[in-house]
This record gives sequence, structure tokens and C-alpha cells, in this order.
Amino acid sequence: MRRFILISSLIFAGCSIGVNRTFGLIKEKIANHKWVVVDTNKTIPMNATLTLNPPRKYTGEFSGFAGCNNYKGKYIIYSHFIHFKLDFVDTKVCSLNIQEQNFLKRLVRTSKIFIVGGKMLILTDKDKNKLLKFIKIK
Repeated sequence: MRRFILISSLIFAGCSIGVNRTFGLIKEKIANHKWVVVDTNKTIPMNATLTLNPPRKYTGEFSGFAGCNNYKGKYIIYSHFIHFKLDFVDTKVCSLNIQEQNFLKRLVRTSKIFIVGGKMLILTDKDKNKLLKFIKIK
């Protein structure tokens, strides 16, 4: 019984450390900055942007421009992972084109978030395959 409690405590502690690191990274280095897509190989819009609001209790809101339309949603931080959920895509300006669809699909497939040198943001899936790459513009 003691071993079970000890193992459970270690697992819980590990999860909270991961959440705190991801939470801190987003709050201190990523939130309140505008990020623009780079390195797209013409499969997603070059002018697509992403802005994350600072998280509160491991959830937050994000918004951006998908190339022709605006979007917004919520993100959730859990363990070492992040999950984006789209709430709204404005299609008043134009219907979603293939590039915008690819961008939004990659965004919601994101599992991990990395920052490189404070100026580059990389979003990956759970296997660390690069989905999107951004540079800070604001």
C-alpha cells in the first residue's frame, strides 16, 4: 500500500511540474506577443498569425488571422502538453481556402510548444513532428 501511495505521489508531482513549466513558458515568453508563420512550403498562408492571452489556471484564449479570416478559441495546458480548441472562424471575408484549412488543422493537432531564442515558436504533435513555426513580430 505504501508503495502505491509513493508511486501515485511521484506521478502526480511529475504532472504538476510539467504543467507549471508549460504554464510559465506561455505566461512569460509567449503570451501577449503576436507570432507570424514562417517556413510554410506554400501549404499554409504566409501571413497567418497567432496570439495567446496569458493563461489562468492552465487555460487561456488565443486568436489570430488564418490568411483571409480571423479565428479564436481556447487552449488548455496539461502535463507537458497544450491543446488548442477553435471556437470561431470568421468566414465573412472569404470562404476557407485549402491553405487556411491546413493551418487551422495543424493548430488543433498541436500537443507541444517550444520557444527558440525567445523569437521563434514551434508547435509540434505528440511525436514532436513540426506542425507550425512562427517568429515574434510584436
